[in-house]
Amino acid sequence: MLLASIKLPEEKTSARNYYYVTEGGQNQTYAIYTRLENDQDKDIPVNPVGEAYQYYNGTNCGAGFNGCNYAISSSNTSPESFFPLLDE
Repeated sequence: MLLASIKLPEEKTSARNYYYVTEGGQNQTYAIYTRLENDQDKDIPVNPVGEAYQYYNGTNCGAGFNGCNYAISSSNTSPESFFPLLDE
């Protein structure tokens, strides 16, 4: 079986960063973290108790931000397994 190579997106400016994290042999699990520009985006995690926006602790997605506020991962893990969520 041939596996297609994955081309990661490139940021046009150096103002924002993203993280691609893998674990296990042959990249068995992965997660990609970034910062969504629209703070009202429904995909940004929100703490249901305090209704505060959250970010992934330990990530740095650009100056002036606590961290990355969006992530996706392989189906056999969760983004929180690499970086925990904290309230902004």
